[in-house]
Amino acid sequence: VCVRPLTEMEVQLGQLCFFSNFDSGNLAKIEQRGDVFVCWTAPDAAGTEFENTCRTWFYFGVRGGIAGERLQMELRGMNRQAKLYSQGLEPVVYVDTGEPVRKKPFSRRCERVTHADDEDDGFVLRFSFVFPGKHQPQHVVYFAFCYPYSYADQQAALVLLDQRFAAANDAAAAAGVDQPAANPQNIYYHRELLTTSLDGLRVDLLTVSSLRGMRWAADGSCVREPRLPGLFPHTDTPRAACFGAKPVFFISSRVHPGETPASHMFNGFLDFLLDESDARAAALRDCFVFKLVPMLNPDGVCRGHYRSDTRGQNLNRFYNNPDPKIHPTIYAAKKLVLFHHKNQALHSYVDLHAHASHRGCFIYGNALDDKRQVDNVLFAKLLALNSPYFEFDQCDFSEKNMAAKDKRDGLTKDGSGRVGVFIATNMTHCYTLECNYNSGRTVNFLAPLPRDCPPVPDPPSPSSAVPPRYEVLHFESVGRAIGLAALDQMNANPYSRVPQSEFGSLPGVVRWVLAHNKSKKDSGTNFQARQAISDAKKKYHAINQGVFDSLPLSSPDAIAAAAAAA
Repeated sequence: VCVRPLTEMEVQLGQLCFFSNFDSGNLAKIEQRGDVFVCWTAPDAAGTEFENTCRTWFYFGVRGGIAGERLQMELRGMNRQAKLYSQGLEPVVYVDTGEPVRKKPFSRRCERVTHADDEDDGFVLRFSFVFPGKHQPQHVVYFAFCYPYSYADQQAALVLLDQRFAAANDAAAAAGVDQPAANPQNIYYHRELLTTSLDGLRVDLLTVSSLRGMRWAADGSCVREPRLPGLFPHTDTPRAACFGAKPVFFISSRVHPGETPASHMFNGFLDFLLDESDARAAALRDCFVFKLVPMLNPDGVCRGHYRSDTRGQNLNRFYNNPDPKIHPTIYAAKKLVLFHHKNQALHSYVDLHAHASHRGCFIYGNALDDKRQVDNVLFAKLLALNSPYFEFDQCDFSEKNMAAKDKRDGLTKDGSGRVGVFIATNMTHCYTLECNYNSGRTVNFLAPLPRDCPPVPDPPSPSSAVPPRYEVLHFESVGRAIGLAALDQMNANPYSRVPQSEFGSLPGVVRWVLAHNKSKKDSGTNFQARQAISDAKKKYHAINQGVFDSLPLSSPDAIAAAAAAA
């Protein structure tokens, strides 16, 4: 069930019907002024005591158009995104003819896209669209700020994965032992309910790995992770399998609901991870246990918000001390991260986002001591060696960016997932991965794959040095590069590009990063930001330690002892 905002609408104006009463829709008001249809979007948490000023996301449908006629639109009162639209951003469009499709093929097909500032209505976006030649009045044209990915889209995709792996999981369960014959793809896939949102929507946790390292009890049953207090409410769904000390790689997405490129990155990574024919994906599953949360803010996504949850809050500022009643999804994500950290298995944390002001795809990382900073920055450099669209020069590992204050709400980044998890765990690999909604500044021409590499899916190669306007496939390719960079960093990529690159080897990349870090260090230290992070560590130490101490161990011996005591 998706709880709709108070501003849901469906309005008939002449022959055209405008509506936004669907998952992720946002259009609050429309009126006709001559040949132009003037619209206003709803702010996040509209009509409630938590209403704020976030008004960038829009997503609505138009029914009743006639082939060849031009629709002229004007969106008023939006947040000022002049930089994005000046760089060529256009609304995306999908024409629904009623034919079933697996993925809605949104594309940029609007014309006469302009923007301006208005004294009365703030930022104004204007565009037009010509209904295609075979358009019928019953067809629906959808317009959106960026390529949509709704809560319903995500749930439907997970159901398909459940169905795909149901037979293998049933066979493995029946066998009761770690037998390749029971799972010839050697893929472990498990979906469970981590928690529910304030609106009661699912926050799913996916666990993906290979069968290597799975723990089995003496009776042949699979040893499972413990049910953490307050989490995993569906007791009829078994917990995920234990993998001992196999490193855990945590990825989350869509804490900001309007940042749909995050979901497309997530999907690109997941598609690669579950590829049964790619030896690189198999090696990745052998290296790590992946804990994946595809949608941290399903309420905001479903309600058509841009940045906030049901209570109008930016959830990516509450990781230091999330309230289980007010921030249940963040509380659950952090508790899960600390559980795996306590069990000495947590290796990496990556939170996926989209960015409106900085172009390209890049990482925000943390400022660490010299030795660890090499390993920290190395991951970003390896991403650039595996993606044409990841721009290393746009990355920021500064202390200043760890403590920066938001202009909109005054909250500081020490409460973000990236910094909050670092404060709680002191872990090296904590990242925010950002993709611009529209385009980048440069492209990378990748080194070739080894000659003995069999045919594998490759990122779309840039046709020139001019950065493309991003489409879903570009975001997906950046997601796929996360896995390839992780493999290269573990020196476990069977078909790595690194030996064919200018660096020649992984140690060659490390030497380059060492020199890069030294040049950055010589530019000076932000002592004010360093002090702010130090203060945050002290402030939240007792809270983090309390949660940490309350969490159970996941080793088979510890679980058996706890069961015996109970």
